[in-house]
Amino acid sequence: MSFRGLKDETKDIDMIALNQSDLDTVSRTLIEAGYHQDTDLEEFYLSAIIVFTKGDGRIDLFLREVCKRLVLSDDMVKRAALHKRYGKLSVYLASNEDIFLFKSITDREKDIEDCIMLLNRALDKKIIIDEMESQKNAHWCFFVFEKLCLIEDAGLSVPFKDDVKKICFSKKQHLPKDFMMEVKDKKKHWEY
Repeated sequence: MSFRGLKDETKDIDMIALNQSDLDTVSRTLIEAGYHQDTDLEEFYLSAIIVFTKGDGRIDLFLREVCKRLVLSDDMVKRAALHKRYGKLSVYLASNEDIFLFKSITDREKDIEDCIMLLNRALDKKIIIDEMESQKNAHWCFFVFEKLCLIEDAGLSVPFKDDVKKICFSKKQHLPKDFMMEVKDKKKHWEY
């Protein structure tokens, strides 16, 4: 989000490699740039394939799948925009809609604020819904819905919340045990 000018600063950079060869190349490059592989991590960050740190900076490196939930799809790759080339390395930025989805499945403290900021940018509902319907892993849609409920509880209306709810209802058999644990009034949001 910082690279897109949506935030002044960030605590970390999330990178998603398309294949093992790219992951290995980025890992070697980060080590050569003075980053160190961090293995003493909070549980959430264990979903990254590798976490690199240098001073206060951190780079979370994933291989196609983020948080063991959301897969970087071919459509996400097509929506990504070239940010910068560093020799043979090309850095692409995910679309705002895809950043929203990635941030919706996490429990990191600042991600709800980031989701609200992205919603205020008029996201394309069709991209979000189409991506949610095309993903094979069923259970992560519930995390998106729960995040939308928290956003609404914070006072912001989410125009596509009912569409996400329909997706969740169609996948009820995959309902996680901890679903809606953070939401105060579950009945307000979940009952049909």
